[in-house]
Amino acid sequence: LLIDGDSRDVADVVHHWESEGKNANVQLEWDTPIKLSQVLIKCDTNVRRNLMMRKDSRNDDKFTNTVPVELLKSLDLEVRVNGQWIK
Repeated sequence: LLIDGDSRDVADVVHHWESEGKNANVQLEWDTPIKLSQVLIKCDTNVRRNLMMRKDSRNDDKFTNTVPVELLKSLDLEVRVNGQWIK
């Protein structure tokens, strides 16, 4: 959505932005003020990888007992209203 409005990659065409595992900041600005009613965050669940969350210690390419690396770990959302940044 950040790149072109499509929410998933289709037929090897990339429609996403990724931080490549690094901390990242994304800032969007418009030339004129806009009314914004919602922010939709879609995260990679890597549907090409068969992940199963387990309580035991098995960790391999199919099983994990931690948050998968592809998933969002934390998010701070800030908006600028009348020149002031608000969390």
